[in-house]
Parts: sequence; structure tokens; C-alpha cells
Amino acid sequence: MTMKVRSLALILAFVLVMGPAAVALANSNPFSDVPADHWAYDAVIQLAAVGLVEGYPDGTYGGTRMMTRYEAALVFARTLARLEALVEEEVYATNADLRAQVVAEVLADIEAAKAELAALIKDELAKIEVPVVEHTIERVVVEQPIEKIVEVQPVERPFQLTPEAQNIISKLVADLFKQELEAAELGAQEVIVETRILERIVEAEDALTEEDVNRIVEAILAAEFERVSREHAQSQAEIDKAHAELAAAHAELAAAQADLDARVEAILKRINALESGQASLVAGQDALAAEVAELAAAADEEQARVAGLISGLQADVNGLEKALVGEIDRVMNAIYALNDEFKTELALLGVRVDTLEKLFISLEDRISGVEGRVALVEQEQVSLRKDLERVQLSGKLTFDASSEHTKIEDTVTDYFGTEYKHAALGLTQKGELKLTVKASDRVTVGAFTKYAVDIFNTQNIDFSEYRVEV
Repeated sequence: MTMKVRSLALILAFVLVMGPAAVALANSNPFSDVPADHWAYDAVIQLAAVGLVEGYPDGTYGGTRMMTRYEAALVFARTLARLEALVEEEVYATNADLRAQVVAEVLADIEAAKAELAALIKDELAKIEVPVVEHTIERVVVEQPIEKIVEVQPVERPFQLTPEAQNIISKLVADLFKQELEAAELGAQEVIVETRILERIVEAEDALTEEDVNRIVEAILAAEFERVSREHAQSQAEIDKAHAELAAAHAELAAAQADLDARVEAILKRINALESGQASLVAGQDALAAEVAELAAAADEEQARVAGLISGLQADVNGLEKALVGEIDRVMNAIYALNDEFKTELALLGVRVDTLEKLFISLEDRISGVEGRVALVEQEQVSLRKDLERVQLSGKLTFDASSEHTKIEDTVTDYFGTEYKHAALGLTQKGELKLTVKASDRVTVGAFTKYAVDIFNTQNIDFSEYRVEV
């Protein structure tokens, strides 16, 4: 039951979101990666127009990305919120219709009660008459014209009243009827009093003249006329006030009726839009069903192909298992043969290992002797290094070269036509030598000398100076 309710809620939500707002904004594309010729373009734009889906900060929709559970929860929450708002509007409209129907029925009952009460009042007023006194005066009849003071006229209402206006009208009508009844009772009592007065006047006819009686009657009638006029003015003011309140109520009801008509028209437009959206949704569902059928067929084909591959692999596994068993048997036989062969080899190796151990011991002795000799050589090397560190040789070597040219005939002709013989080259080497020997930690001996050598000519070495420093 819960799954059915959820499915119905989701279907209603996706149908209701296809409202006028979505149709009005369908031409604007907020996503840069959803082209107008995409098969899901209309659905994406409609959902974005009503605020159910949003894009990423870079302005893309990301239609190929997987929807996370968080994103799905956000879409469902927005759908439920919109669905609740639409349902609340529909319920409010339905309640308004029911309230208007109830008000109409109550007004009809009030009108019927008013008509019945007006008829009853007229009947009662018609029954009220002033007794006739016939004595010396021919006839005096006084009637109370209450029905002429206040005329109850039903008002046609081509519209519906609000509860506040109905309460005000009901209260005014009740007050008017109450005042009319009180006025009728008061008039009847006054008529009775006047009748009694007239009876007394008739009884005293011997003392009063006809002129006096007429004057008294005229005074009574004038007082009665003044009272009736005053009550009529008061009733007329109350009636005018009631008419003003009714006019205000009429204006308010007219505005409410216009607002209600506008809402009804908007609801009709939304219903038409929902019907068109539902048609597109049905078409999308059909396309989705066809795509699902194609995917199911492809899945069946893939399953059959995989089953064939599994069968082939099973046959290959069986063949490999048989070959592996034969190979294992062959390897085991070879291992057994090698084991027998290794037994003999191991015996021979045992003898050879003993010989090698003896040779190894002899080599260790020789290595020990060599290590001793190496230690002696290292000691001698350290001593020699110390001796070499005591002797230091330094110096400076220079060469001086010179040439002489002697002019002769028919020997050498240069580029300019001048003849020369071969040049005689002279080369002299000059040097300085310094030898320092550290005899001990405190004594150092140094020898210094300068020399010159004529390399090409005499080749003699001439020492110009030499000295020894201690």
C-alpha cells in the first residue's frame, strides 16, 4: 500500500509541475550543455523552470553524471513541497465552493423565513381594528397604518454574501422585525386607550358639544400622526444604513467574485497545460518502454552469448584438467627417477665436500699469512708516507727564445722579393729550485738555487746562486 501511495504521489508531482510557469519559461535554457535538439530538452527545461532541478556552479546540467542519493532526496523534497502547495490550493478552492454553497442555502432559508414572517405580520395587522362607537357621533374609526410605514421588499441577490455580511443582514432584519412588532403592539395599546377615551367622551356627551369632540379627536390624530412620522423617519434612517452596508457588502462580494473568476480561469489554464504535459509524459513513457524492451532483448542476447562462452570455457577447462593430470604423472615419474639418481650423486658429493673442507682450511691458513704481510706493508707505507711528507720540492721554470737573420745571395726569397738564409734560433731555459726537508719536529733544512741552460747552442748549465737554510 505504501509503495502504491508513493508511486501515485510521484506521478502526480511530475504531472502537476508542468504548469503555466514551466510553459512560460520553456524558451529559456539555463544549461550550456543541453542543446535544443536533445531528446530530453523539454523535460529538463520544464523541471528547471519550476525549480525541481538545478545546474552546477559552472552553468552545466551534467546529464551524463550519476545522480547521488542526496541529489535524489533534494528533488523528491522539492516535488513533495510543490505537490503539497498545489493540493492546499485545490482544497482551499473546494472549501470556498462548499462555503459558498452553504451560504446560498442559508440565505435561501432566511429569505423564505422573511417572506413567511412578512406575510404573518400583514395578516396580524389586517386583523387589528379599532372598535366603533355609535352614539351621538355617527362613526369614528382609527386605524393604525403600520404596513405603510415599513414595506418589506425582498431584494434580489445575483451574488453570494460573505459570512460577515450575512450576520450583519440577519441582525438588521431581526432588529427591524422586532421594532415593527413592538410598534404594532404599542399602536394597538394606544388604539385601545384612545377607544376608552372616546367611550368616556361619549358618556359625557351631555357636557361636551360636537365641536369639542372634533377638536379632541383632531388633537389625538395629530399626536398619532407625529408619532408615526417620527417612527417612520427613524425606520427610514435604519433602512438607509442597512442599504449602505448591503452596498458595501455587494462591492466586497463583487471583488471576491472577480478574484474567484480569475482563479478559476487560472486553474482551467493549468488544467489544460497539465493535460498537454500529461500527453508528452505518456509519449515519453512509451518511448521509455520501447527502450526498455530493446535493452531487455539486448540483455537476452548477451546472456545467450555469455552462456555459449561459459560452455566453451568449461570444455577447455576439462581438456586442460586431463592434460594437467597427465603432465603431473610424468613429472612425478621424473622426480622419482631423479631422486634415485641424486642418491648416488649425493654420496659422491659427500666425499668431494670433505676434500673441499680440507682445502678450505688450508686456504684460511694461507689467507692469515697474507693478511699479516699486508699489515706489514701498510705499516711500511705509513712510514714512507711520513718520510715523503718531510721532503718538499718547489721551484719556477722559464724559457727565453731569440732568433737572428743573416742576409745572403740566392738562398731564400720571400713574398716581397727579399732573399734570406735560414734563421738561427737561440733558446735559453731559466729555473729556480727549492728543496725542503723536515729532519725532525723542530728542524727543517731548505736548499735554494737558480740556473740557466742554453739548449740549442752550448747546452751548458750555469748556476747563478745557491744557498742552504736551517
